[in-house]
Amino acid sequence: MNTYRIASLLLLLLLGGVTLVALLEVGYIGIFQLLVESSAGWQVFVDLAAALILVLLFLRDDAQRRRITFWPWLLATLMLGSIAPLLYVLIHGYTPAGAETTVN
Repeated sequence: MNTYRIASLLLLLLLGGVTLVALLEVGYIGIFQLLVESSAGWQVFVDLAAALILVLLFLRDDAQRRRITFWPWLLATLMLGSIAPLLYVLIHGYTPAGAETTVN
Protein backbone atom coordinates (compact mmCIF):
# COMPACT_ATOMS: atom_id res chain seq x y z
CA MET A 1 0.00 0.00 0.00
CA ASN A 2 1.57 3.30 -1.06
CA THR A 3 1.47 6.66 0.70
CA TYR A 4 -1.50 7.92 -1.33
CA ARG A 5 -3.60 4.89 -0.41
CA ILE A 6 -2.64 5.04 3.27
CA ALA A 7 -3.47 8.76 3.45
CA SER A 8 -6.75 8.17 1.59
CA LEU A 9 -7.74 5.37 3.96
CA LEU A 10 -7.00 7.44 7.07
CA LEU A 11 -8.80 10.50 5.70
CA LEU A 12 -11.74 8.37 4.54
CA LEU A 13 -12.13 6.87 8.02
CA LEU A 14 -11.96 10.30 9.65
CA LEU A 15 -14.29 11.97 7.15
CA GLY A 16 -16.65 8.99 7.17
CA GLY A 17 -16.99 9.21 10.94
CA VAL A 18 -17.63 12.94 10.94
CA THR A 19 -20.08 12.58 8.03
CA LEU A 20 -21.98 9.80 9.81
CA VAL A 21 -22.37 11.94 12.92
CA ALA A 22 -23.57 14.91 10.82
CA LEU A 23 -26.02 12.75 8.86
CA LEU A 24 -27.48 11.30 12.05
CA GLU A 25 -27.70 14.74 13.63
CA VAL A 26 -29.08 16.91 10.79
CA GLY A 27 -29.58 14.66 7.74
CA TYR A 28 -28.23 15.01 4.17
CA ILE A 29 -30.23 18.16 3.35
CA GLY A 30 -29.47 19.63 6.79
CA ILE A 31 -25.75 19.65 6.01
CA PHE A 32 -26.37 21.97 3.05
CA GLN A 33 -28.89 24.10 4.94
CA LEU A 34 -26.27 24.86 7.57
CA LEU A 35 -23.83 25.94 4.84
CA VAL A 36 -26.15 28.49 3.21
CA GLU A 37 -27.40 30.14 6.40
CA SER A 38 -24.43 32.50 6.78
CA SER A 39 -21.65 34.11 4.81
CA ALA A 40 -19.18 31.92 6.70
CA GLY A 41 -21.07 28.85 5.53
CA TRP A 42 -20.99 30.11 1.93
CA GLN A 43 -17.24 30.68 2.23
CA VAL A 44 -16.72 27.07 3.37
CA PHE A 45 -18.97 25.81 0.57
CA VAL A 46 -17.16 27.79 -2.15
CA ASP A 47 -13.76 26.77 -0.75
CA LEU A 48 -14.77 23.09 -0.78
CA ALA A 49 -16.16 23.42 -4.31
CA ALA A 50 -12.92 25.02 -5.56
CA ALA A 51 -10.81 22.28 -3.97
CA LEU A 52 -13.02 19.52 -5.39
CA ILE A 53 -12.88 21.03 -8.88
CA LEU A 54 -9.08 20.86 -8.75
CA VAL A 55 -9.21 17.30 -7.40
CA LEU A 56 -11.61 16.29 -10.18
CA LEU A 57 -9.24 17.67 -12.82
CA PHE A 58 -6.41 15.52 -11.46
CA LEU A 59 -8.73 12.55 -11.12
CA ARG A 60 -9.96 12.97 -14.71
CA ASP A 61 -6.40 12.99 -16.06
CA ASP A 62 -5.48 9.96 -13.97
CA ALA A 63 -8.60 8.09 -15.06
CA GLN A 64 -7.89 8.87 -18.73
CA ARG A 65 -4.33 7.54 -18.44
CA ARG A 66 -5.66 4.35 -16.86
CA ARG A 67 -8.63 4.10 -19.23
CA ILE A 68 -11.06 4.24 -16.31
CA THR A 69 -14.52 5.72 -16.86
CA PHE A 70 -14.51 9.15 -15.23
CA TRP A 71 -18.17 10.21 -15.14
CA PRO A 72 -19.25 7.87 -12.29
CA TRP A 73 -16.54 9.44 -10.12
CA LEU A 74 -17.71 12.92 -11.13
CA LEU A 75 -21.31 12.10 -10.13
CA ALA A 76 -20.18 10.45 -6.90
CA THR A 77 -18.13 13.54 -6.02
CA LEU A 78 -21.11 15.81 -6.64
CA MET A 79 -23.20 13.66 -4.29
CA LEU A 80 -20.62 12.63 -1.67
CA GLY A 81 -18.00 15.36 -1.78
CA SER A 82 -14.45 14.37 -0.85
CA ILE A 83 -15.49 10.80 -0.04
CA ALA A 84 -15.58 9.85 -3.75
CA PRO A 85 -12.04 11.00 -4.67
CA LEU A 86 -10.71 9.34 -1.52
CA LEU A 87 -12.39 6.09 -2.58
CA TYR A 88 -10.95 6.47 -6.08
CA VAL A 89 -7.40 6.72 -4.74
CA LEU A 90 -7.99 3.88 -2.29
CA ILE A 91 -9.31 1.61 -5.07
CA HIS A 92 -7.14 2.64 -8.03
CA GLY A 93 -4.14 4.28 -6.42
CA TYR A 94 -2.69 7.46 -7.91
CA THR A 95 -0.02 7.80 -10.55
CA PRO A 96 1.49 11.29 -10.92
CA ALA A 97 1.62 12.63 -14.49
CA GLY A 98 4.77 11.48 -16.28
CA ALA A 99 5.17 8.42 -14.08
CA GLU A 100 4.77 4.99 -15.60
CA THR A 101 1.17 3.85 -15.29
CA THR A 102 0.53 0.46 -13.77
CA VAL A 103 -2.79 -1.16 -13.07
CA ASN A 104 -3.22 -1.54 -9.31
